[in-house]
Amino acid sequence: MSIPSSNVFGQFIDNACFIWDGQVCNLYNRDSIRYLMSGIDVGVNVLSIMTNLPMLIILWLELKKTKRDNENDNESKDKEKKAKEDIKDNSNSQAEIYTY
Repeated sequence: MSIPSSNVFGQFIDNACFIWDGQVCNLYNRDSIRYLMSGIDVGVNVLSIMTNLPMLIILWLELKKTKRDNENDNESKDKEKKAKEDIKDNSNSQAEIYTY
């Protein structure tokens, strides 16, 4: 199933017809077509913004969360490294005590 855009646009254009000659329109209302096409363009753009804006907000929040998680991981790695160095220093100082 496809989007019936040609049928929809055709119906809109046919509604703007002033004079019909059988199945063919001889005279269109230019103002009606202009406002109709501009309205469709604005409507599609508003719909696009309404769907893209929440996506961008969610993306921004996820990136912010990831950055915060990375900072927390770096802090915990620094703490682990410092703790290992302290343990190593303590074991070296105890070894020096026993060597005397």
